[in-house]
Amino acid sequence: MDKIFVTGATGNIGKYLVKYLRELKVPFTAGSSSITKQEYPTSRIDYEDEESLRLAFKEHNILFLLTPDSENSMNWVHNAIEAAKEAGIKHIVRSSGIGADAESDYFVFKELGEIENIVKNSGLNYTIIQPNSFFQNFATFQNQTVKNGAVFLPHDNAKVSYVDVRDVALAIATVLKEADKHKSKTYVITGGTAISDQELLDEIGKVLNKRISYISVSDQDTIDTFRKYHMPEHNIKQLISLYQADRTGLTGLVSPDFTKLTGKESRTSHVFAKDYRSYWK
Repeated sequence: MDKIFVTGATGNIGKYLVKYLRELKVPFTAGSSSITKQEYPTSRIDYEDEESLRLAFKEHNILFLLTPDSENSMNWVHNAIEAAKEAGIKHIVRSSGIGADAESDYFVFKELGEIENIVKNSGLNYTIIQPNSFFQNFATFQNQTVKNGAVFLPHDNAKVSYVDVRDVALAIATVLKEADKHKSKTYVITGGTAISDQELLDEIGKVLNKRISYISVSDQDTIDTFRKYHMPEHNIKQLISLYQADRTGLTGLVSPDFTKLTGKESRTSHVFAKDYRSYWK
């Protein structure tokens, strides 16, 4: 049976991915820079240290590759791929993002596309997963603004096919379970409908019994706020370009790939809001 190495195992996707892999009885090792002892095999990894990666990947033949969003991401992916080759990895499943395209005019899509090309040109088998933005961003990144009753984003009236991160993790687990069936394929994982921020906030408001308003702001106001809270410039550039793409409708696509992979319907904004109610209390 294949043995999988899961990078980013403590992150948004990873924490659910390891849960689903355990349920599917798929053998894996969970890796992270900050991982602690768990009820399954774990390994501490450092993307700057190719030798640590090689040792961690050894005796695995499939790599789930998810690196943190950083100006160093491309170098980290390169290090991981070189280590994977030396360790005997045969197949890489890469978590990327909707719209990834090395020729894109949008910074975040261009960067994701360039990283995808590194994976595709590695000489190893690959599968690409392209999720849309997560519902969960409103429970984590936007947590305090939701609590305050007003969320400020430069979306205008954009509609986005937000996806539940649990569905992204399930799609990835499904691919990892039978990776050979998914060689050289790309799957776009979205929610079942494109909705506006106000529509999503209305669902959250229902479970909290309060009104939460969406307020459209400019890109520059958003940049100024991010800088106030010391967000790295690279991440600011990523997010602003994503918001710009959102406004053009590029992230409003509704893909059938989640249902095709899993046989399930994607979670709705109502289910997300109900399940995450405690995050805003």
